[in-house]
Amino acid sequence: GTLGTTIVITASGSTLTLNNFGQVGMYVGPVGPFTNGSPAIWTPTAANATTGVVTTNAQWNELVAMNSYGQAIMGLGEPPLLFTPSTPNGAVGTFTSIPGLVGASHVVAINDSGEVLGYSCITESSTTCQNQGFIWTPTAANGTSGTTVAMAMPPGFVSMTPTAFNLV
Repeated sequence: GTLGTTIVITASGSTLTLNNFGQVGMYVGPVGPFTNGSPAIWTPTAANATTGVVTTNAQWNELVAMNSYGQAIMGLGEPPLLFTPSTPNGAVGTFTSIPGLVGASHVVAINDSGEVLGYSCITESSTTCQNQGFIWTPTAANGTSGTTVAMAMPPGFVSMTPTAFNLV
């Protein structure tokens, strides 16, 4: 809609991502009891409410995206991580490594089923990296185990770096 309410989340910091429940992935600090640059997720008390709770967790470092279930991906670690809350949009849960392909891997997007889009550096020379896209698919929707499949390289291409895919 075009009407709404703007609120200030009571922890200063920078916003990284937002899901349709209203959770905000961010870094908090330096104001208040949080240390400077602590990765956190602000969760509203109800879907899209104007009040909520900030939870910090060092494992959310490099948080890239969240889906509507509250799963979050951390994209620059090796290996990249998937956070799956114990309850939808919860702040407590499990962390799962997302295996990419051969080489350093990065994750860039997650859809509402928990599928993760990423890419791996397959061939690296002293000046370039030839990336190959992959999709990690959980064995069950929003699951914590799954399989990684390489995306087919288009004819005539030697590198592919995907950046987004459909959320459903």
